[in-house]
Amino acid sequence: MSSGGGGSQTTSSGIAPEFKPYLQRALSEATAHTFDKPGGLGASIAGSEVLEPGLAAQEAVAQEALKGIDPNAIQRQLQNTQGALMAGSQGNLGNARQSRANAAALADQAVALQQADLAQKAQGAAGLSGAGTQRRALEQEQLDAPHTALQRYFGYLGNVGQEQTTSQGGGK
Repeated sequence: MSSGGGGSQTTSSGIAPEFKPYLQRALSEATAHTFDKPGGLGASIAGSEVLEPGLAAQEAVAQEALKGIDPNAIQRQLQNTQGALMAGSQGNLGNARQSRANAAALADQAVALQQADLAQKAQGAAGLSGAGTQRRALEQEQLDAPHTALQRYFGYLGNVGQEQTTSQGGGK
């Protein structure tokens, strides 16, 4: 008959001693940056103060473009076109073909101005939409800043050098 002895196993883990000074310094800096800065976690997004005036200006320009071409300017352009057509046809007074051609040219000018007006309004709408999307992204980044700061901080904690020692004892 044989007899066996009991065994023991010891496992320990922790931060490798050679990493502790670096870890302490890094965590101290991360803690100060994360928790001790004015306004707390994620108080400001780098560069957001530079973006705000640009967004406001982009929105203002888009609002103006959304109004379209000034109706008075359209009216003046049509009057100028009509005057130019009349001056060009002075020798042909009473000519029905010339009158129809002038009317067609004036109608073409009106359509072109209407298309330009619609294009400007579309450009204004697109600019306003783009500024809104940028503003929403900046606001979301500001809302996410505390979470991002904590995620980064805990990433520092989780990415340290680990040491693991296992020893086993045995018997007969």
